[in-house]
Amino acid sequence: MTHPALVPPLAIERYRVLEPHLADGIPLADLARTGTLSERTLQRWLGRYRAEGLAGLARLPRNDRGRLHLPEHLVELTRTLATKRPRPPVAAIHRKVQELAIAHGHRTPSYAAVARVVRAIPASQIAAASDPAVYRDQ
Repeated sequence: MTHPALVPPLAIERYRVLEPHLADGIPLADLARTGTLSERTLQRWLGRYRAEGLAGLARLPRNDRGRLHLPEHLVELTRTLATKRPRPPVAAIHRKVQELAIAHGHRTPSYAAVARVVRAIPASQIAAASDPAVYRDQ
């Protein structure tokens, strides 16, 4: 059994919602009617609880976490624009990347996605692009 201190609070909260069904046999449909959750959500939680215990009721991490949602050519364009001399503001880079995304039929990237790409550029690469003398003297 999992130690209570190691169980995320959300899992305990979800268990408490399911507890009347587990302990007293109250149908999930009745729980759904009295609460704010759908019967399907309760069924999914119950299935995960039966398969994995309390750990199954914890929030699952996103399966796309850490991945960029931009096509590679837009990432390259963002990097190229961010290393130009003089370096344009991220807002200007975002506008240009948006225009190209629309022209190629892609979803327009968010400002945050473009800013993440710009922040991920190594400082040495930005220094080399903005002032070669500074990069040489490092």
